[in-house]
Amino acid sequence: LNLIKNLMASEVEFIVDEQRLRPEKSEVNRLWCDNGKIFSLTGFAPQVSLQEGLQRTITWFCNPDNLKHYKTDRYNV
Repeated sequence: LNLIKNLMASEVEFIVDEQRLRPEKSEVNRLWCDNGKIFSLTGFAPQVSLQEGLQRTITWFCNPDNLKHYKTDRYNV
């Protein structure tokens, strides 16, 4: 979240909904991503960095023409 906040030059403050947090002793403490397996099997590697991908996404959402296709009335995960 802080990376997105910085890319957007925003001073927004985050509000945490305690009901949506994982319980302290849940089976998963953190979710981590690793593309090592797909790379070893296929040679695939990302063409853009996480930061560049987030910046492209921010730019897309800042374009009002793109928002016409986005369903703002739905909760999407």
